[in-house]
Amino acid sequence: MRKLNAFLLLLLLPWVLAFSLAARTEAQATTPSAVTTALDGLQVIATINQPSLEVGEILVVRLVWSGSGAASARFVPGSGAPSTASPMLGDWDILAAAPIYEPSGARNGIEIKLSTLDASASLTAIPLAWDADGAQTGEALLPTLAVTSLVGPDADPASYRDIAGEIEIRDARFPMTLLVIAATVAILAAFLAAYFLRVRKPPRVELPHERALRELEELGRAGLTLSGGCHGFYFALTDTVRCYVADRYAIGATRWTTREFAMHARASGDFSDAQIARLTALLRLADFVKFAGAQTDHQRAADDIAAARAFVTETIPSVDTNGAQSKGGETK
Repeated sequence: MRKLNAFLLLLLLPWVLAFSLAARTEAQATTPSAVTTALDGLQVIATINQPSLEVGEILVVRLVWSGSGAASARFVPGSGAPSTASPMLGDWDILAAAPIYEPSGARNGIEIKLSTLDASASLTAIPLAWDADGAQTGEALLPTLAVTSLVGPDADPASYRDIAGEIEIRDARFPMTLLVIAATVAILAAFLAAYFLRVRKPPRVELPHERALRELEELGRAGLTLSGGCHGFYFALTDTVRCYVADRYAIGATRWTTREFAMHARASGDFSDAQIARLTALLRLADFVKFAGAQTDHQRAADDIAAARAFVTETIPSVDTNGAQSKGGETK
């Protein structure tokens, strides 16, 4: 009996070692490397979500800072005034930027989401500004990053977008027993759904403009006292406006930069010139607050809420005598 147990243990040992090694390798591969940069009055720890990515994938950069200048530290994007372009960092599009807070509520860092369509684009540091014995500027170094392209380094980035790698297609064959169990569960679920739908009235679905006006009303009451202050307020405001446009007109407003939004809005024919100008101005101001650390007062925040509410009200679909909704809101 002891010999049999020893034999079984010898058979299981290679499998245990293989699984342990695989788990350790995966943990090491997913653990982001960190780089510490010591600046005058500021120490920054930088991490990235992955050391290698393909064009079109999202890179997440987290900067956590400390020191005498930490309270005033801020991310300083590169080129791109709000009247000419969306925020850029070299050849990288800035998709989003959100502050990082300590449990006590103090802001001690920032998380930045970036993307590029250029396989030759490099990113070695993030520009910062802070106050420590006067105004200071510097760069936080990043871990080594490699950008690759499935179509090769000589491809034109303008000819493709949002490449996310190969999609694995798995074998879809199932044992007959699983199919029988799945069919039985589906039939029972159908009977239960029919029963509850007959007994209970389905809840009323909130329309896009109703949800947007409700969220704007709540945001207007909170104002700049919202968690995150000015940053949090404009993140919530632009999220409400973009989600409303995406749901109302079935377009990808939540995935576009301000520049792309203005271009697609004009091409769609769904908006008047005044609506496009008003909404673009709001999104550009929000970009400056979110990405460049600009600040606004309570009156400007109230005016922006009013502008967003007016846009939603103007574009509420009207209903004709046949019950069909009209396509647009304001007469162009």
